[in-house]
Amino acid sequence: MRPTTRTDDHELEYRMIAADGRVVWFSDLVHAVRSADGRVRRLHGVMVDITETKRAKEAARVLGDLGRALGHAPDAGPVSRQVAESVRRLFGASAAALYRADRETGAMALIAVAYEAGVSFEWNAELPAGAGAIGLAARERRAVVSRDVVTDPRIVFPPEARARAERGGVRSALAVPLLVKGQVVGALIVGEGAGRTFTDREVILAEAFASQAAFALT
Repeated sequence: MRPTTRTDDHELEYRMIAADGRVVWFSDLVHAVRSADGRVRRLHGVMVDITETKRAKEAARVLGDLGRALGHAPDAGPVSRQVAESVRRLFGASAAALYRADRETGAMALIAVAYEAGVSFEWNAELPAGAGAIGLAARERRAVVSRDVVTDPRIVFPPEARARAERGGVRSALAVPLLVKGQVVGALIVGEGAGRTFTDREVILAEAFASQAAFALT
C-alpha cells in the first residue's frame, strides 16, 4: 500500500531591513505536507527572530580573526581597514570608519573607511578636537548614538564639515572612542543616513571592536 501523504521540513534564513533601518535575520521553519503525487497539500510554519544569535556568533568569529591579525600585522593599516569593513558588515551599515587622534591636539584624522556596495558618504578627512560625533565620544570617553548628527544639539562641526554632512555625509551615527590606559587614541564610527536607531547591544558590540582597534593604533 502506498502512503497517501508524505512530509518534509525546510529551514530558511532571511535577511531583512526593519522600519528603523536595522538589519534583522529570521529563521523560517516550514513543515510541508504533500500528497502521493508530490503536491503540497498544507504548510505549517513558524518564523523566529535570530538576529542577536546570528550576530553574536559572527561577532565572536570576527573578533577572533582580528585578534589573530593583530598578532601578525606589521603596521596598523591592514588591521584598521579590516576593523572598518568587519564592523560595517556585522552592523549591516552603509559605512564605517576609523580615526586616529593626535596625542597633542586631540584632532582626528581618517585612517580607514568601508562602504556598502553602491554607497559613498563624504567623510571628513580631519576634524578638530571635540568636533562631530567622534569628537563628542572622545571628549566624554563613552559611546555616542545620534539619529541625525546635523540636527543633534550635542554635536558641533566646523562650517565646512557641517556642510559636507548636509550634502550627503553620515547622518545617523554610533561613535565609540578608542581608549588605551584611559587615553583616547582614536575613534570608531558606524554611519547611516538619517533615522537609524542603534541598540544597547550594538553599542556593546562596537565597544568590543573599538578595544581591538585601539591596540592596532598603539
